[in-house]
Amino acid sequence: MKILTILDHYLPGYKAGGPIRSIGNIVSFLGKNYEFIILTRDRDIDDKSPFADARPRTWQRRGNALVRYLSPIECSVFGLWNILSCIDYDLLYINSFFSRLTIRIMLLRKIGLLRKKPLVLAPRGEFSPGALAIKAYKKRPYIKFVRLIGLYRGLVWHASTKIEADDIRNQVASLDELIKIGAAPIRVASDPFSYSGDRFNEPIRSSLEKHPGDARIVFLSRISRKKNLEYALRLLSNLSGRIRFDIFGPNEDLGYWKMCQGLIESLPGSVQATYAGEVPAEAVQSVFSKYHLFLFPTLGENFGHVIPEALSSGCLVLTSDRTPWRGLEQKGIGWDIALEDPIRFQLALELIIAMDDEEFTKRSSAAKSYIQEYFERQMQELRKAYDNVFDISKLRVS
Repeated sequence: MKILTILDHYLPGYKAGGPIRSIGNIVSFLGKNYEFIILTRDRDIDDKSPFADARPRTWQRRGNALVRYLSPIECSVFGLWNILSCIDYDLLYINSFFSRLTIRIMLLRKIGLLRKKPLVLAPRGEFSPGALAIKAYKKRPYIKFVRLIGLYRGLVWHASTKIEADDIRNQVASLDELIKIGAAPIRVASDPFSYSGDRFNEPIRSSLEKHPGDARIVFLSRISRKKNLEYALRLLSNLSGRIRFDIFGPNEDLGYWKMCQGLIESLPGSVQATYAGEVPAEAVQSVFSKYHLFLFPTLGENFGHVIPEALSSGCLVLTSDRTPWRGLEQKGIGWDIALEDPIRFQLALELIIAMDDEEFTKRSSAAKSYIQEYFERQMQELRKAYDNVFDISKLRVS
């Protein structure tokens, strides 16, 4: 079966974070069962120039998928219609609800210029309360408008977790759909974690030791309001001990980053905070292996690839309770805490700072073992889940 997959950014890009990893892992995992055809922009977020190896108007083999990198002109409504009308596919798989690519494709579908094929849409966490709160003045009127005109009617939603399924149902399920079928047509299949078994054959860490009173802490994500770097910096301003805090990730919001820079400058002398640049996907595990803790007070993640990346490197995680990665404290591999409880965040940070090498090594080993078990369990469950998502015999066509 041919699955035409559309998303704003794809490999070799990395600045868009989770969606690129999700689709890359889906293609890697299911590429022998399905034929993936990918349309995506020819450059990474905010880049002025296309990828060096992106050949214009050409289909390129990248792993288990055929990829066509779209120039800005080809991303127009007419450009998309011209390309889509020439592609033979069985199912259309769109990633993102608010993307301009998605909006243009849905408009083409609404006016009857797309082939009548089953359509699956994965919003990739865009309906979480934290994500919707950002630029809500734009997002909520748009949601109301498209519900009114039925722009997204007659498709199936792909949620990464049951929590995301509830978020989707709350935001976009029309009254007509609820009356007819009892629930919005939503199918749940977790985002695949990296399917390279090599990570489990590598040592947890080489020379990193943990001395009581010292801590190496990292923030590795896009620098945006949703990822909540500001909250992390405010937590560090109230701690004692010698702390190194390194910040990695692409800067999406210059105004937000300027505010964070002000917080960095006001940190006490015992906290050494540094912006260390961007990290390509293949280097993420190596970076995490150099730190004791990943501090990630995100406003919401539908999956949060960066969390298992940290744990698989033996780096403990302190995150919010707005991700699928819950019960970390009970497992001895980190903490997931409500953002409304900054005191608990500070207590967890103080515990990390005071921790000795023996205790840290035990927890670090537990983190890596947990992710290996998760990976092996996921391998058995995911194929069936995605077969259900992509089962065109059950999908409506409109």
